[in-house]
Amino acid sequence: MQKKKGPNRDIIGEIAEATRSANLKFGVSFHRERHYWYYNYRKAENEIKEYPNRLNLYGPEFEVSEAFVNDYRARINELVEKYNPEYLWMDDITREKSSFDSVTPSIIADFVNHAFTKGLSPYLNNKSPTNKNSANFPNGVGLLSQDNLEMKGVPNHMWENAATLGISYGFSNDEEENNSYRSVKDLIWLLVDTVSKNGVLLLNVGPKSDGTIAPNQRDRLVGMGKWLELNRDAIYGSSPWHIPGYDNVRFTVGKKKESNILYVIMKDLPKNMEIIKLGYSKSWSVSDIDKITLVSNKPSSVQYTKKKGKPLEIILPTYDDLTFEYGIVLEIELRINAMDLKLKK
Repeated sequence: MQKKKGPNRDIIGEIAEATRSANLKFGVSFHRERHYWYYNYRKAENEIKEYPNRLNLYGPEFEVSEAFVNDYRARINELVEKYNPEYLWMDDITREKSSFDSVTPSIIADFVNHAFTKGLSPYLNNKSPTNKNSANFPNGVGLLSQDNLEMKGVPNHMWENAATLGISYGFSNDEEENNSYRSVKDLIWLLVDTVSKNGVLLLNVGPKSDGTIAPNQRDRLVGMGKWLELNRDAIYGSSPWHIPGYDNVRFTVGKKKESNILYVIMKDLPKNMEIIKLGYSKSWSVSDIDKITLVSNKPSSVQYTKKKGKPLEIILPTYDDLTFEYGIVLEIELRINAMDLKLKK
């Protein structure tokens, strides 16, 4: 008699239900394209010789054959049709890209069309394992994505930074025990920097084997959540400005209907907490500005001065009760569209 196998539970279905019940979007990540080389390297063939029925776990073959590619497509189709994801992550198919070219267009089309029939907004990554010239798909198909991807300026296309809390993309006992994840401050700045450059942050969290999020990981997520609860308008639905920023200052523009709002986000408290000389503002006119607000649990208007040809000087109030001492946000309400402001350093 064959022994029972697996958890005897629909784990993906349970995660999908829990995700949606928390009013979050659900996605799936697919990495099976690497099985033919990754597990061969791991000597899976020796295991299969001893337990032949395990071939379906690793295979069906250890080469990119027609059977392997068809199996790859069938498994993705099952995920899409059974769980209705809004996000589909397809990992690195560039090793044998030509072998997958026969199925990837229909995989993408089926995913997008299925999502539309369910009233969902589909979202697809375009993984580039080494650089933007070696992506899975042509430019314009999905968001260019790479592990820990960084941009210097503001590209004219959206992109995705697939980053981690620490180093590992899975749970690491060493990282948890040593609390060696990035700090809340650094994670918030990672988010701010990415968004200011027209990117989105895909932050990986590796759960433990029992499915729980470890305490030090949870602390990071809760800390980010508290900051976003207060400063969400500077991030969600925002757009990049002409430039991402300078030094430890970043800019974002408010939602489309609020495009007269320019957000100034500072990584740290300024050394001189009384006056901030804002870069790239020398060509502004004082008549462009309606008011400036320091965002906090107790928002307060701040005074400012602007002389022709000089940078905008923002005069901060004495404020001993700042909600955060990092990721400080100033909301500049303008009388013009923020994109109409001219740049002069």
